Amino acid sequence: MKHLLLPLTLFLSSCATTSSPPQDIELTGRVLGSYVSASSGMSKGHILHVSDSSSTQKVSSVGNGNPQKILLVHKTPETLDNFSGKNVTVTGKIHSEHIDIFHTDFVIRINNISEQ
Repeated sequence: MKHLLLPLTLFLSSCATTSSPPQDIELTGRVLGSYVSASSGMSKGHILHVSDSSSTQKVSSVGNGNPQKILLVHKTPETLDNFSGKNVTVTGKIHSEHIDIFHTDFVIRINNISEQ
């Protein structure tokens, strides 16, 4: 019985941590800067806070989780500092991935961001 327990546990955990393939998406929301104190030091990130119902529905169709908080990833993260606190339109590839440090369930890799 104890030899069956480990494979069963591994199987269940692999089913619970499936991630969706990236999908193209366009969302509107407000960019918020986020600073988190971790054991390795301070971590900085940018969160898109989605309040538009159509954008929330788009995110919900990608996977389960909180569709109102999305971690933003940009090839030059300093660019996102210019948009902090502003309403923006973001296009990019989104996928569901739980990032515990920022308490987000979705990540979007930005192709384009513009102020509304």
